[in-house]
Parts: sequence; structure tokens; C-alpha cells
Amino acid sequence: MEEKKINPMELLQNAAAEITKASQSLDGFRVQLKDERNLLVSKLALYRQELDDSKSDLEAKYKTLSEKIDNTSEKGIKVDTGQLERENEKLKDYVEKLKGWRTVFYYSVFGIILLVTVVMMAACYFYKESVRSKQQIITEWHGQYLKQLGEDGKVIAEKKHEQYVTWMLEWAEKNPKTSRSLMQYINKKLQENK
Repeated sequence: MEEKKINPMELLQNAAAEITKASQSLDGFRVQLKDERNLLVSKLALYRQELDDSKSDLEAKYKTLSEKIDNTSEKGIKVDTGQLERENEKLKDYVEKLKGWRTVFYYSVFGIILLVTVVMMAACYFYKESVRSKQQIITEWHGQYLKQLGEDGKVIAEKKHEQYVTWMLEWAEKNPKTSRSLMQYINKKLQENK
């Protein structure tokens, strides 16, 4: 094996380069810390200035309020009892007026409800009358038509034929799709009626 010779100069140069790099990075870190410290110091100085301003404002307000309190306690507070009685009377008058308006309001609501009820009942009555009148007109017209047919001498269908028509209508309601069983249905009904 070959032994490698260690060159002390080379080792010293490498160590010096590493120390230089470390010192440069420490200098950068030191500058960064110094900048952050200066920023924090300036912010704290601003907060301190704001607190001092607030403190002086509050002290001034406290001083004026204490002076006002001292002045009122020395002079005393004057209350005009006559004014209080007049205000009390005005309030009582307003309360009485409001009671009167409340009664008017209740009567108005009752009147509106009554009016709506009467209108609804009248509308229902007239609707029933109009429907009933139409049915009466149709019935009267049908009766006059049958009477006129009888007077003209035309033969009105016999009761037997009327019965067939009734059965046909019943059958059509029960069997709307089949037409073959109509005669069977009529024969069945004839046998039932005999």
C-alpha cells in the first residue's frame, strides 16, 4: 500500500478557506440580526410614543372631568320640579291619546274582516245563483223542445227506446273498448227486467 503523504501546507490552506467561509457566513448572519434588532427597536419606539401620547390625552381628559365633577358637587345640581311635573302631564296625555287610537285600530281591523266576510259570502251566493240559473235555463229549454215536438205531431221515442239508450250509455261507461258485447249486454238487461 502506498501511503499518502500529508502536505501540511495544503491542510493549512484548506482550514484557512473553511474558516474564511465560516467567518463570511457569520458576518452575514450578524448583519441580518443587527437589521432585525434595529427594526424591532424602531417599532418599540413607535409604540412607546403612541402610548405616551395616549397617556397624555387620558390625563388631560381625566383632569377636565375631575374639574367638572368638583364644580358640580360644589354648586349642587338644580332640578326644576315644575318642569318635571309638566313633562309628566304631557306623557299622561300621550298615553290617553294612544288608548283612543288603539280602540280605533281594533274597530278598523274588525270592520275590514267583516267587509271581507260579507264580500266572500255575496260572491259565493251569486256564483251559486248563476250556476243554478244556467241549469234551469237548460231544463226549461229541453222541456219546451220536447213539448214543441209533441205539438208538431212528431213521434217521440217510446219508453222502450229510452230504456235502450240508457242501457247503451251504461254499457259504454263499463266497456268503452269493446263493441261486440253490446247486444249481449242489452239481452241480459231485458231478461233482468222481465
